[in-house]
Amino acid sequence: MTASLIPEKMTNRYLLIALMGLLVSCGAKEHAPSMQDQMAMSENKGLKLNALQMQLANIKTDTVRMDSIGTEKLFVGKTVINENTTQVVSSKVAGRIEKMYLKSTGDFVRKGDLLYEIYSEELISVQKEYLLAQEKKQKLGNYRNDYVDLLETAKNKLLLYGMTPGQIALLNENTVVSDRVKVYSPVSGYIHKLKTEEGDYVMSGSPVVELADYSTLWIEAQVYPDDIQYVRGNSPVMYSINALPEIYGKGTISFISPEMEKNSTIMLIRVEIRNPQGKIKPGLMAEIKMTYDMKKAVVVPSNAVITDSRGSSVWILDSTGYFNIRMVATGIKNSRSVEIISGLKPGEQVVTSGVYLLNSEYILKKGLDPMSGMNM
Repeated sequence: MTASLIPEKMTNRYLLIALMGLLVSCGAKEHAPSMQDQMAMSENKGLKLNALQMQLANIKTDTVRMDSIGTEKLFVGKTVINENTTQVVSSKVAGRIEKMYLKSTGDFVRKGDLLYEIYSEELISVQKEYLLAQEKKQKLGNYRNDYVDLLETAKNKLLLYGMTPGQIALLNENTVVSDRVKVYSPVSGYIHKLKTEEGDYVMSGSPVVELADYSTLWIEAQVYPDDIQYVRGNSPVMYSINALPEIYGKGTISFISPEMEKNSTIMLIRVEIRNPQGKIKPGLMAEIKMTYDMKKAVVVPSNAVITDSRGSSVWILDSTGYFNIRMVATGIKNSRSVEIISGLKPGEQVVTSGVYLLNSEYILKKGLDPMSGMNM
């Protein structure tokens, strides 16, 4: 028995003693048999509990069965941005960033949100061209097609330089040139990287901000040399997020680093996961569990097996309603199941909850370890 289980065993023992006292006191009022009498135990038959005692002690059982089982490998990693989903918002005209409305990485930006204000002599010049062409068109009507064409050309330039149709309509209405033009986001996403700051000069095409889509993320995990042999591309895995226990699922290994990490012997693997509700954020600790060498075997739930220095054992519930402890030989063990090589056969009932309470009760009643009377 591991040290971590000792406090649990002692706690469960005190809990069972308290339950025994409760049942004895309740039974006295109804002149029912005491807890000790109800436990109807003998050297050969083991322990027997009625339905109420089993409920109070939280005794649960499961059926021994043939099932698939394999060896598990657990890799620790963290969630990161799916680099394939990032979009860079760039300046469409040369100028100086007068004001940034973006705050910090991780903030969400919706399509149409205000990003920054820019001072651009080129943009000022094109606004003037537009207003001049508009003025000529109004004076001459449609008789001079060249002014109509100039107006359309200037409007297309304004759109190309980042002004919206609404801003152009306002320019047309007010006939006032804006020296600081507001720029809005063409897409939605979370701020991944801020590429510029207030006061920076940018060229046409210079990146201003990089936005990321969190609807899919990556889990990147490190694999040590001894485990590299088990990792294969497209291998199915299970993943879980430590901070969000309700979130887990299936995935596949989508990337295996072709070389070791710099100055180490560690290899990087990656699993792509879906995040439609956006609850998972980059930087969270995660686990990737891979199972290999699958086979059919006699299995029981992992919490049914008690292991200590003398070996492994299980509590069984026989057809007459008695609980007995039995030594078993085990094989593959993973987080959910244990392979039983000998000692049990499919169809038998094993205790999966309350095994340490049964151990404690046996010691309380018989004054000795249940292993001494084990059914081998």
